[in-house]
Amino acid sequence: MAQAFKEFTTPGAFAVHFLDDDFRRNFEERREDIARRFPGGTENQLEHLTLRLELALEALEAGVWEYHPETGVLLWDRRMRELFGVTEAKDGPTFEIFRNSLHHEDLSIVENALSTSLETGRKLSGQFRITRPAGETRHMRVSGMPFQLPDGETIMVGANWDITNDVAVQEDLRASALQVRAQNDRLEAAHFEMERLMLHDALTNLPNRRYLDRFLASPENRGRRAACLQIDLDHFKEVNDTDGHAAGDEVLKLASVRLFNNLPQANILARLGGDEFVAMIVGPDAIKIARSSAAAILAAFGKPLVVNGRAYAIGVSIGIASADDGPSSALLVAADKALYDAKGNGRGRIRER
Repeated sequence: MAQAFKEFTTPGAFAVHFLDDDFRRNFEERREDIARRFPGGTENQLEHLTLRLELALEALEAGVWEYHPETGVLLWDRRMRELFGVTEAKDGPTFEIFRNSLHHEDLSIVENALSTSLETGRKLSGQFRITRPAGETRHMRVSGMPFQLPDGETIMVGANWDITNDVAVQEDLRASALQVRAQNDRLEAAHFEMERLMLHDALTNLPNRRYLDRFLASPENRGRRAACLQIDLDHFKEVNDTDGHAAGDEVLKLASVRLFNNLPQANILARLGGDEFVAMIVGPDAIKIARSSAAAILAAFGKPLVVNGRAYAIGVSIGIASADDGPSSALLVAADKALYDAKGNGRGRIRER
């Protein structure tokens, strides 16, 4: 049976489902079928039907109610009184007792849903919260249907049952799911951090040799023009020998930033260890970019690196190599040989192979 519905989804929502006209026709057909099966409505047959209904309601632990909107009369069975905690009430139930029992956040939602159901003749179905006289909050499920009496009066007949335990289980499941998700997020973050630490230099935060090896092994850049710059810091050993490794570490950090800033088009700038760095550039203009970047780096290191107020004159020697088949270990070796040539010619130079 096709159906369209509108859900009220505020906290403790009371939902009204607007079913199509087939529901009413089916309801009338079921009622007529009962009349045909039990012609005359004998007392025994009525008792049998009543017993079946009572057993069903008992199994569901549901209370039955009947509401007369024209007079405000509200009829509850024993179970309804128990559900709402008003078994001792002498002047009830009344609609005001019901209304005053509703949780303040659900009051207007329930009233609107009830009015809509009475106005449209559609089924009422949803859940809401109540507050018992002792202050306890309970979650209720409701199912009801408007019904027209022979005298023309429209009343509402329905049933309520307590779903507090079900709601608690659902909330526990949601909380557990959120906890598992948070734990997975923490594990993923830890895994990401471990991966980052494994592939990056702890001092400069640049990619390390393992990262470079992965880059060289990647098939993505195969067959493309590539250029490699092997870079060595000149006179760095004197910093460690004179002022210690702490000063040397600070010089390396500043040097890595200066290199990075002058290699904006490099695909990767890695620290291989000590004062050795390597950059890879991939693209049709790779060798052109490599040459201009090398010149910019050489000029940038013409200015000293200042650590704790002390200036260190650190130069660079650069070897360049290029290839048409992409980044590779062979390209790295060729650039290393070019670097050897640069350092052999007096340092502070650029050589290309």
